Amino acid sequence: MRIIKQFILIIVFTTSLLSDNNFLKPEVAFKTSIENKGENIQFKIVLDKTIYLYDQFLKVSITKPKKIDITKELEIQNPKEYDGFKVHFEQITINLPKSLIEKKIGANKPYELEITFQGCSKAGVCYAPISKRYKSQTVTKESVNETDAITATLKDGNIILILATFFGFGLLLALTPRIFP
Repeated sequence: MRIIKQFILIIVFTTSLLSDNNFLKPEVAFKTSIENKGENIQFKIVLDKTIYLYDQFLKVSITKPKKIDITKELEIQNPKEYDGFKVHFEQITINLPKSLIEKKIGANKPYELEITFQGCSKAGVCYAPISKRYKSQTVTKESVNETDAITATLKDGNIILILATFFGFGLLLALTPRIFP
């Protein structure tokens, strides 16, 4: 029995060394990009010529502030029939309108998006599901002058830190030559 196990192990090892393992890594098979394009967030997946993407596993969701699947509300190019499945080849581009996000979570709120997909090689190897995330860039930069910034710090700051700062400035002022005060 032991000889049979060793023989099987040798065959498996030899086969794995001699076989052609030219399967692509996921980052090569699925080249993804997520861009802010004005009124849309654009998800783009460029597939290698030997790869296809399952339509049924393609999902787009808002994950923060709350989880909402918005896949069915997006215009996604029509899949093609392949081996009994609906799949995408070459490239898929999904434009997600920011107005849809605002409708779902409210205006001017930070959000996080996630696109999840799964595909296979035409040679028969399927990849694990892949997820890519996009976080909104909430830029609410208000113009604040120096006086307002100091007032806000005194109003909302740590009282002990404020008192220590005034005490330190008082000591420095006391050590200056008499012509400055």
